[in-house]
Amino acid sequence: MPGRTPAEAHRAFVEPLEAAVACLGLAKITFSNGGAYNVHKDHAWNLGRLGAGMVFPGGYCFRAAMKYRFVPHETGWRVTTLEYIYSLSVADEVLWAMHWHPVGDSHETRPHLHMAIPGAGGARAHRPVPRMTFEEAVEWVIESGIDPARDDWMDVPTKSKQLHVLHRTWHGDSGQPDES
Repeated sequence: MPGRTPAEAHRAFVEPLEAAVACLGLAKITFSNGGAYNVHKDHAWNLGRLGAGMVFPGGYCFRAAMKYRFVPHETGWRVTTLEYIYSLSVADEVLWAMHWHPVGDSHETRPHLHMAIPGAGGARAHRPVPRMTFEEAVEWVIESGIDPARDDWMDVPTKSKQLHVLHRTWHGDSGQPDES
């Protein structure tokens, strides 16, 4: 979502994320130094202090992190995602993880999903998927059995995803941008 200034673009980027988090309960999204305005470097956010995530009854933990940068836009600035990692675990065993890290040491640069294989000694299936939004990860957490903190939890991610789709620069399953 664009803004006239980097700070406005950051606010437009963050508000839907915070609304989605509120569907799960109280948690803070923490940002790298200068993450709300510095256009000269890449930034990151984490769910919870130092990436601790959100802990739920029964030993469940939802972790989320994203790297992003500011890019010029015809109306000023916008924020673009560079990578994301979302996961739900119980008792330190990852049940599922949504990843997209097109740059780095991994051989897999496409958006992909890791899912636990029951009875396979910690092995996980690794499957390519379309790019996933943070709001979709929040929906997956709730659909995995975590009680929502709001009665209208289904409406919040839907509205955020619609706004995201309107302003994103990638389309289809590849997760790669349509523009350079």
